[in-house]
Amino acid sequence: MTTQSLKPPTAIAGYTDFSFWGFSLTDALEHVPVLHFPASISVYAEMRRDPQLAAVLAGITLPLRRANWQVDPAGCRPEVAQLVADDLGLPILGNDDVPGPARIRGVSWGEHLRSALLHLVYGFYTFELLADTSSGQARLKGLYERVPVSIAFIHADENGDFGGISQILRPGGKANEPEIPPERLVHYVHDREGAAWAGTSMLRPGYSTWFIKQDLRRVLATSHRRFGMGVPTVEWAPGSNPTPNQISQAQQAASAARVGEYAGMSMPPGAHLVLAGLSGSVPDTLGALRWLDQQISGMVLSRWMDLGSTQTGSRALGESFIDTFLLSIQSLADSVADTATRQIVARVVEWNWGPDEPVPKLSVGDVGTRHEVTADALNALMQSGALSADPRLEEWVRRTYHLPERDPAYPWKPPRTPANAASDGSQTDALAIASSRKPAPRRRKQNPGQLALSFAAAADPPADQQAIADDRDKAAAAATAALAVLLAPLAAGLAIETAHLVASGALASLATLTPDPTVIAAVGKSLGDGMSALADTSATRAAGELAALTVTVDPIAGDAATIEQTAQATASLIGTRLAASAAQTAMGKTGADLDQIEAAVRADLDAQVSAANGWVAGTVDGSMATAQHSARMTTLAQADGLVDYRAVEEHDSSSCAPCDDINDTTYQTYAAAAKDYPLGGGYIGCLGRGRCRGQVVPIAKQG
Repeated sequence: MTTQSLKPPTAIAGYTDFSFWGFSLTDALEHVPVLHFPASISVYAEMRRDPQLAAVLAGITLPLRRANWQVDPAGCRPEVAQLVADDLGLPILGNDDVPGPARIRGVSWGEHLRSALLHLVYGFYTFELLADTSSGQARLKGLYERVPVSIAFIHADENGDFGGISQILRPGGKANEPEIPPERLVHYVHDREGAAWAGTSMLRPGYSTWFIKQDLRRVLATSHRRFGMGVPTVEWAPGSNPTPNQISQAQQAASAARVGEYAGMSMPPGAHLVLAGLSGSVPDTLGALRWLDQQISGMVLSRWMDLGSTQTGSRALGESFIDTFLLSIQSLADSVADTATRQIVARVVEWNWGPDEPVPKLSVGDVGTRHEVTADALNALMQSGALSADPRLEEWVRRTYHLPERDPAYPWKPPRTPANAASDGSQTDALAIASSRKPAPRRRKQNPGQLALSFAAAADPPADQQAIADDRDKAAAAATAALAVLLAPLAAGLAIETAHLVASGALASLATLTPDPTVIAAVGKSLGDGMSALADTSATRAAGELAALTVTVDPIAGDAATIEQTAQATASLIGTRLAASAAQTAMGKTGADLDQIEAAVRADLDAQVSAANGWVAGTVDGSMATAQHSARMTTLAQADGLVDYRAVEEHDSSSCAPCDDINDTTYQTYAAAAKDYPLGGGYIGCLGRGRCRGQVVPIAKQG
């Protein structure tokens, strides 16, 4: 039996919708006549002026305009990506340099984006491309608006693809032939269905609400104007029998009643003028208007705008509402980026290199996640090692915080680093070593039982500080590697659990996630073993330092129970933080399928656990510092009165100012040393807290 292979389709057999090919296409299922294009343009133009709708649109478009738009050069030649970036006035992804100085001519991406986002109002927005070939290259000269009110027809071909536009009052124009072909246009469209390239306005779901609001506003204005002060009414005293002429005079007086400094009136005998107000219940027009505004906010997931102005709900819900809202407008940003890539970037590339050249993509970062850089944030980044000081960073800080320029008499110097021996004895290496040495520390105020002495910065420390640091680094690295293996089942379990909760809509249950106690116990046991081993090594090394000063003591590794409790507490903290991170990552993938959520959570947790400089590694390093320092201090305490103690901060390549101040301080008693260097590890005033590399070393008794 012969098997015939499936032949690919090379022609269209069906059609997209019921509209005639070549004519302006609109939504065939739209049931409101005035919302069919082109009549819809004037309606949406009026709707966007409504205060609530204007606020909703601003809440959507402003984050999009502030987002980080860049040209992604992945898979493209550098010169191609650079030309596209220059023509659009955008930076290249991964290059922190700005696009260059401001330009008078050419495309302004910010201005183009502001206009392009009007497609959310009208359903579509169109631009015409213009190139400049005078330089030998086809450069994008302009993106000129073709506003919706100027467009008579939007065309489509037999496949339903965009076929260009025809504008109003163009001489010789034909309804069934596009005056501007599609290859010369950029056509942004929102929620298109079929061949309806007029799209669907984001305001469409709020049309009926807005329409009712207009009538209720008129009612509210009339009621305030008519009944705000009551209606002048003439009441006749009992038994009076007014004549027709008196009744007419009273009517005229009531109608002429006005409030003023000299206002007054005369009434016929027996007549009294009263201001009669409404009696009984009346419709709550203002409440109805508030309800309609809330419906408008809800149509674009902007419920957070109403928090605090409604009788129910709490501002505590704002963060959850905003997260969902930002996810929704991220999809709008991605849609704009895709259209701009296909209809702007791809054409610029084709003009210059042909249709087969790979095209850079326009990318936009996560909308709403742009973090402001504060002084605290900079300090935390530098203390963690994520940033290091350099002249350009210092210049940026000075500009941002309006600080004076650096005094030329004090040139910039690189941060202090451990002096490394010159490999070839060259003058350059010698200068580098000299520039990296720390200047002599400031003298510290004397405290009771403490004598402050100053040592030369270049002097060798009395103990092998590099060996102490190596002990800690090796122990931390080994413990982190072991934990990565032990935490793998926990990461897998959290990924599966969070994926099912998000996929089933049980987002509230993410707050109750708890790590597997069996895994946490194993992590604590492994971490405790590593801490105990390091404590033994540290105690032995400290006893050896005292022996070099002819003081003999026994190594004391510290309390085993304390080490075990510290390890278990650290393991529980790691598990709790991983569970919280898994919940946060999964919640950010709301709407994705089960496998996608699980994969994203697992990848995020694996990256956190395995990162050499991540928070897990930092937490483990802090635990090792506690075990090492506690063992050292407990062992050194036995020599109290026989030796003095010295604070050494020279090994830390990025020490903070408090550690610089305490460096080289000499203590005459162990109690004085332990006050600044408690058993928990490092100098108590260190800004890096658990990352402190400072140590207390024994030295010969001074005097």
